[in-house]
Amino acid sequence: MGLVKVKEKILRVMLILMIGLSFYLTYLLWAGPSNHDLITDHSKEVVKKEEKERKPIDIFLPLTLRYEVRETNYMSQNETLLKEVQLAINESRFTKIKEKTFKVEEYQTEVKSKRGIELAYSFLFPLTQYIDLFDLDFPLETQTSQEFTFSKIQIDFEKRKIRFLNDEQLRIVEAAIDSQLSPFTKLLKEVETNWILVEPSPLSSNLFVSVQEMELKKYSYISSMRPYTLFRDAFFTTPANVRSTNNSLDVHLFDSAETLTIQQNSSEFQFQGTIDTKQPFEIYQTSFDFVREISPSYGSTRMIDQVRNTIDYRIFVEGFPIFGSFSEGRLFAYFSDNKQIDKKNITIDGNLNSLQIPIPSEELIQLPTSHEVVQKLEQAGGEIDQIKMFLIGYKWENIQDTGVVDLIPQWYLKYGESWYTYDKLYEKIVEEKGRGNGF
Repeated sequence: MGLVKVKEKILRVMLILMIGLSFYLTYLLWAGPSNHDLITDHSKEVVKKEEKERKPIDIFLPLTLRYEVRETNYMSQNETLLKEVQLAINESRFTKIKEKTFKVEEYQTEVKSKRGIELAYSFLFPLTQYIDLFDLDFPLETQTSQEFTFSKIQIDFEKRKIRFLNDEQLRIVEAAIDSQLSPFTKLLKEVETNWILVEPSPLSSNLFVSVQEMELKKYSYISSMRPYTLFRDAFFTTPANVRSTNNSLDVHLFDSAETLTIQQNSSEFQFQGTIDTKQPFEIYQTSFDFVREISPSYGSTRMIDQVRNTIDYRIFVEGFPIFGSFSEGRLFAYFSDNKQIDKKNITIDGNLNSLQIPIPSEELIQLPTSHEVVQKLEQAGGEIDQIKMFLIGYKWENIQDTGVVDLIPQWYLKYGESWYTYDKLYEKIVEEKGRGNGF
């Protein structure tokens, strides 16, 4: 017992020292001379690229994978599995590409399979941009296909087909897989993942829900601020020309029509600028150019959503997206029209803080089944067909005056065009409908 106590004391002392170092570095960032004169000859040396720049396959992965075998369905958010399956798609050959629109009953029959996998996004992805980003050999010929969008990709092992599904329009673009299926089937056996047992929801034909309770780890990290130079060098057209002003609340970096404002109390930032764009405007590639240089130092950043002129990137931990109250772990880009046809205005919101050093933790949090969640929302008056996706995510909670962040697992739902925890969505529905009982 004495040895265990000594080890615990040593661990505590080490954590305290790391937290103290974090605060000291924070002080240097904000209070040191560089805060008053942000441009120096050595400023670019502050940020070192820890990894190579990220590629589209690292950032535009689907969010979930469903595996169906013998009428039993399993779900996973494992990032390694998602990436390896996407790589297998990239290396496959496709023939006999065609498109068709169905009636409701026909569509539901068509998308059923007895053995295969389904990848899901939370939004409608333009097929042409998906093909370009992942460099697929998937030639589209018709004008209709050029405008086609999808939210799911199916690999049907029995029919040897790939399908891109648009559940809203009941449209499918499909092709025969003219190569081996073994790369897909081997991955399902070889990549270790915690499968979640799911089944179709009786309340929605397109929604799969978990039918087993889960215990997930609570993670804890020491957080620290990324240097402002990381964002300055990634966002500004000419970083060497950037100047700065600051007051008691904010720091302002500026050059011509570009500005970066940092709030010292919350570490939130906002970049505003003007960019040259192609015609037609491609929001995925354009925003990717801003994110790819930041991601290696900021965290495992992936796109989670895209709605109209906005695109949402999040830090992922163990395949789970992070949600914070002050844009922690988030890069949110908004584009608006400029007076010039070949230009767009861009605004990027985010937070300098990122997760750095993990703290050992064995605490487990129990989540209800998403089937229970759907039932409670339906009883409260929720429109179940507005649920676009279920995800397990982690809520970023700052432990006051410690520099420590707790990551709490929760169910997150995309309802309509916004993301909610179950509790927040339930409160919203009850307030609007005036009924229901929660957990």
